[in-house]
Amino acid sequence: MITKALEQLELSKLPILGKGVWGVVYDCGDGTIFKVTNLGGGVGNGREKIEREVAVLKSLAEVSFSSFAIPKHLNHFETTSRHIVLQMTKISGRRMSASELSRLTPAQRHLISASLTAALLELHSALRRIEDPSIRRMDDILHVVESSRYPFTPADLARVDQAIRLLAKRALPTTLIHGDFNISNILLNESLQVTGILDFAETCLGELEDDLVSLTSDLPGLEHALLAAFDAGSRPVDPLKYSLAAVKRNLIGLVLQRYHLRAESEALISEEQLDRALQAATALEPLPFEHR
Repeated sequence: MITKALEQLELSKLPILGKGVWGVVYDCGDGTIFKVTNLGGGVGNGREKIEREVAVLKSLAEVSFSSFAIPKHLNHFETTSRHIVLQMTKISGRRMSASELSRLTPAQRHLISASLTAALLELHSALRRIEDPSIRRMDDILHVVESSRYPFTPADLARVDQAIRLLAKRALPTTLIHGDFNISNILLNESLQVTGILDFAETCLGELEDDLVSLTSDLPGLEHALLAAFDAGSRPVDPLKYSLAAVKRNLIGLVLQRYHLRAESEALISEEQLDRALQAATALEPLPFEHR
C-alpha cells in the first residue's frame, strides 16, 4: 500500500539522480533517495530484483568499508500502480561518464584503476560472507535468453548455442558478485577515488572476472590499466574466466539489443563483440580452471 507521506509527495518536483530501464532514482533532499522501480521494466522480474537488493543491503548493513560506502536500506513498499519504492541513504560522490574517463591522463588512469581494483576486491570480500540463500542464486543465462521473446535469426542461434556450450563448462561459482559493476553504479570524488557503489539488484553467484568485465566493457580505454592493477595485487585475473565472462556479458548484450529493438547498427556491434569473445574463449578453452 502507498503510505500517506508518499501519496502527498510529488515525485515530479524532486531532482532525478538517475534513470534506467527499470525506473528512476529521485533525490529527496534530506540525505535519502527514492528508487522507484517499474515491475515490468525490462527482461526479468522487477519484484525479485528489488527483494534481492534489499536482502543484500540488509546483509551488508553492519559492514564498514575502508574507503567507500554503500546505501543503507531505510524502507521499501509497493504502490498501487505496479511500482516498488525503495528508500535508501544517499552516498556522496558523482557518476563520471565513459567519455570523461576516456580523457584521463596515463597517471590518472593508473590512479583510478588502483581505486576501482581496491574497491571491487573489498566489496567481494564482504559479499563472500553473505549466507542468505535468497541471494545466493545463479545468474540464469538461459532464462534471460528465453525470456527475451525475440525470434533469433539462424546466425544468432549459432552464436547463442556456442556461448551456452562454453558457459556450461564453467565450474559452478560459490561466491557472490555485484552483478552489474559498471561505471553508472560507481560514485567517485574529484581525486578519482571510489566513494560509493550502488545498485545490488543483480547480485548473484559468479566470479570476480564477471564484475571486472562489466567494468572494462564500459571503459575499454582503462582495460589494460585495470588488468595490470589486478595482476600486480593478490588476485591476478584468470584469463579463461575473464574470456568466459566476456562471452556471458556480450550474449546478454545481444539479447537485450534484440529485446529493446535498438538500432541495427548497435545490434551489429553486439554481434561483433560476442564473436570476438567467443573466439578468445574458444582459444583458451583447453586451459584448466583454477580455484582461487
